Amino acid sequence: MKIILKLLPLAFVAFVSPFALPQDFPIFPPPRQISISPQKHLLQLPFRISAPPRLKRPAALLSNELKELFGDKAISEKGKTLFSLNLDPLNLQREEEYAIEISSKGIKLTSHDEQGAFWAVHSLLQILFSDFLKLTPKGWLIQGMKIKDYPENNFRAFLVGGWVSNIEELKTLIKLLASFKVRYVAVAFAPQVVLDFDPSIARGGRFSTLLSKKEAKMVIDYARSLGLEPIGYVNMLGHLEGTVYRKSPYTDHGGIMIQNEDVYDKFVFPILEEMLEIYGPIKWFHCGMDEASPLCSWLSSQGYDSAQLLARHISKIHDFLKQRGIRMIIWHDMLFSPDLEKEIGAPIGPANGGPPHNTFKALDLIPKDVILNYWFYEPLDSYPALDWLQKKGFEVWASPWQTPFSLVRYARERKAPTLGTIWADPDHCFTLHSLVPVPALYAWATWNPQTAPEGRIPEKDVSLKAIYVTEKLYWSRKKLTHPSKALLIRPAENRFVFLSLPKDINDAPEQRYGIPFDFSASLPIPPVKGKRKLLENPELASFVLLPKGFKLKIDGVNRGRGEDELILYTAPLTSTGTNIWGVEVAVSSEGEVTHISDCGAGDMVIPPQGFVLSAHLGPRSYKANALRTLWRGNKVAILDEEGNLIGGFTRETISAELPDGTRLPIDGINRERGEDELVLYTPEYNKEMRTKTNQWGIEAVVVDCKVVEVRDLVGDAQIPPNGFVLSAHYGPSSSKARALAELKVGDSLRVILPSDEGDVQYEEAIKKGSWEIEINKKCSSLFLVTATELSGRLGEPLGKFVVEYVDGTEEVIPIRYGKETLPIGMQGFEHPYPEKTVWLMQREGEVQRFLVREWENSKPNVAISRLRFVPTLRGIELGIGIAGITAGLD
Repeated sequence: MKIILKLLPLAFVAFVSPFALPQDFPIFPPPRQISISPQKHLLQLPFRISAPPRLKRPAALLSNELKELFGDKAISEKGKTLFSLNLDPLNLQREEEYAIEISSKGIKLTSHDEQGAFWAVHSLLQILFSDFLKLTPKGWLIQGMKIKDYPENNFRAFLVGGWVSNIEELKTLIKLLASFKVRYVAVAFAPQVVLDFDPSIARGGRFSTLLSKKEAKMVIDYARSLGLEPIGYVNMLGHLEGTVYRKSPYTDHGGIMIQNEDVYDKFVFPILEEMLEIYGPIKWFHCGMDEASPLCSWLSSQGYDSAQLLARHISKIHDFLKQRGIRMIIWHDMLFSPDLEKEIGAPIGPANGGPPHNTFKALDLIPKDVILNYWFYEPLDSYPALDWLQKKGFEVWASPWQTPFSLVRYARERKAPTLGTIWADPDHCFTLHSLVPVPALYAWATWNPQTAPEGRIPEKDVSLKAIYVTEKLYWSRKKLTHPSKALLIRPAENRFVFLSLPKDINDAPEQRYGIPFDFSASLPIPPVKGKRKLLENPELASFVLLPKGFKLKIDGVNRGRGEDELILYTAPLTSTGTNIWGVEVAVSSEGEVTHISDCGAGDMVIPPQGFVLSAHLGPRSYKANALRTLWRGNKVAILDEEGNLIGGFTRETISAELPDGTRLPIDGINRERGEDELVLYTPEYNKEMRTKTNQWGIEAVVVDCKVVEVRDLVGDAQIPPNGFVLSAHYGPSSSKARALAELKVGDSLRVILPSDEGDVQYEEAIKKGSWEIEINKKCSSLFLVTATELSGRLGEPLGKFVVEYVDGTEEVIPIRYGKETLPIGMQGFEHPYPEKTVWLMQREGEVQRFLVREWENSKPNVAISRLRFVPTLRGIELGIGIAGITAGLD
């Protein structure tokens, strides 16, 4: 493992030129004007805030955020550094315009209006998290600068799904939108919210939970406190599978039974009434009504005029909302016939209002003040269907998805508002490569698009920059406090350096958010030799071999994906660049499937030293459907025309050695057992330390290389804390299961790993990869930085730090892939999903990102005698290493 330090030099600019790089500036989207002074100014705690009464809300936001960053005592009426908020509409004449001036007199935030003041606060917070703020021996020094900024569009809105398992995740996404200065947010809660009129109709899902009205209202109030204005959203027609409340007999056959007059007073209006209580005062309410063909086709089959019923349905809800001073918004697609494309002579986007229900006829029957939300997710040079709707006399909003620039630019020229979309819950929209940059791209396209390249798809050039700023804001450390004393631990040298902070901060090779680090003496653990064959000659790829021996023809390498084609993507590309119409499988450097995405994602990240298999969903889709049979942990191989292995999984792998010396290849470690597979289970598999297998197999429990129990056709064996379990499935072959069936209690059974020095036994490998250091000091915190050489599966245990106290007790800190550690590889772009106690460190100028596990000691008054690191077998496979450790001594 080689860890290189190279910091990006500061960019001193007087103005923002076209195609600005977000990392060149302290705020995002790139501002209109910025001048950075060589002078630096000391921020002296505590701070003092001054603001006129009209800016009470932005001032409250600033106060709360500064307390979160610098501690509860950061704000005082007698504070030393002044943060002032001011209104100056004469000099800042544009709506939402703001200015920031950082000088020896303090930090001055000036704005045209209250909204601009909110944006000034959010921009300042970004500056405080940038390299323009540094801890020095004198304290926090901030770069002097002047910023003047305003948006291209005054209507910037974004739709987020409320289907979350953790309400804090939703709030974090909303805060990210506020940081990007998106003015309006539509939160699609239903049907998660439990309503008073009928609590039974609320439902969660596999990844979501029910919300009370109070909880939902807390989210909306939180959005307002950040300066965002809410837009209501409840789908009031189709999509019974996810976004619509369901209650028989009012919802059947794919949607709300709009032919039934009782449905309004007994179902539709009570839902709207209670949702309006949650959203509070709003100007717009989005009622969805997209993709309702199953409902409308059923109505037509029953002899109803679907167009008339849809028009009546829209009118009734429109009147209900209009009486309350609220504009109604609906999606456009049920009002478009596919034949419209011939009339216009250009692509029109989704058109679900054709035969047999012909609901396109409802367009001429609905009130003209209904806002039609035109959604089209393909990047095009023009969108004439939007013009066609405007000529019909409607106000039209435009909604892009992953490639917002083309539609946003077209809509802006026609003075059409835009509503960005992401169509993923707050968990997945920050772990899928194709979705991570979407909010930032939309904000960029609507705030200052001149700083991005021209052309139909500028996203190709700027997506990585959008990812950069998103991850920095979303996963950065949430505070700027630091210990008063620290130890910089150098793992490879097994020694540490004492620092007094902030006095000795300049003695640290680098710092992040006030925490000193030293990565110059990292401790690597090389990955297992022979576990994989790197794909070094991808141009020879002809077939992919799936786990059950099924071969798929590869149609091309690192080129555009055509209809029904299977394309292999690998270095030097960092992502596939594909559209959403396909199935993609990420495969690690050792040939193991690490992630699978279906239709709706696209542009998958390529794992370091690995590859991506991408199949188009076309008329046949047999290759895409074959990829859908894969699951995480499966092994795949890339073959040349003659069937020779050129990349991916190889049989030269970890194996189980039987008493007679026979070796059985192990198919997986600490994962679900598949057909005919032999899987190794170690104590790190789960908290219960059980295999959780079914009865269709045989399991050998091993301690000290000796079989202590054989469980045939039982399953779910207990994993010994000082041993392991080998579990084989009885499948069509059953060869490995039959081999285990010959074992008896007391027999020798070893797990063998190939290495540079020859075969290594499991226990020896763990011992060889372990590390420890004597500390014998009271520590308040630890900042643990590890990295792997190869890529793995999200959440799999790779090792653990063991904190040993002088009183004989200990505490374990697990290290898991993607949650506490990332690969150090220079290619690809891994997306972490860290825990709350983990934050992301991005090293400027390098494709190098670390996760920092910040551990707070629950026993700070008891000295830590020793700190140990013990890798798991999987950690040894991937080559985990310790980059550096900092211990706080408060």
